[in-house]
Amino acid sequence: MTATPPMPPRPIGPRVPQGAPKTFIEHTHEFSFVHAAPRERVWAWLNNPGTFTRQVWPYRVEFVEGAEGQDGFEEGALNVHHGPLLCVAGMMTAVDAGEDGKGRYRELRYCYGSHVLSLRAIRPTALEFWVEDAAIPGGEAGTRVRGRLTSLVHPGARGPWSLIQRTFWPSFRFWLRREVKADGAR
Repeated sequence: MTATPPMPPRPIGPRVPQGAPKTFIEHTHEFSFVHAAPRERVWAWLNNPGTFTRQVWPYRVEFVEGAEGQDGFEEGALNVHHGPLLCVAGMMTAVDAGEDGKGRYRELRYCYGSHVLSLRAIRPTALEFWVEDAAIPGGEAGTRVRGRLTSLVHPGARGPWSLIQRTFWPSFRFWLRREVKADGAR
C-alpha cells in the first residue's frame, strides 16, 4: 500500500476572527480516500450547497450571500451549520478550481463564537478539502479527496472530539460514493 503524501500547505485567504481561552489546544483531524469518479464530478459534488443542506433533522446548513452576491461555495459566501449543541458559522475564504477547472482546493474558515457542545469545549476554526487525480486499483482514473478540520479544544474534550471525527468522516465518504457514481449515474 502506498503511503498518502503529506497535506499540501494552506493557502492564505482572508482573515476571519477566531480565538479561544489560552488553555485550549489546537486539534487537527485529517482524512484521505480515493473515489472511483472523475475529479470534476467529485469537485461539483463538494461545491453543491445541496450536498450539505440535506441534513438529518434537527441539524441544518444554511447558506447566505457573500460580499459579492455568492450563494454557495464562492469566496466570501457565508454559511452556518446549526442544531442541538452545534452552532458553526463561517466564510468561504478560498475556492481554487485549478487551471483545468476540475477543482483543487476549498477552505471554509469558522468565525469566533462557533462551537460544538459548548463554547467551553470545542471551537472549529477551519475546514479544508483538496481533490486531485489518483489511480484506483485496476489502473482506472479516480479522485483522491483529502480533508482537514482544525479546531481549538479544551484539553479534556480532545479525546471525545477525536472519536467524533473518526466516526463522522467515514460517513462522508459513504455519502460521496452513494451520490457520485463512477459511471456518471446519480
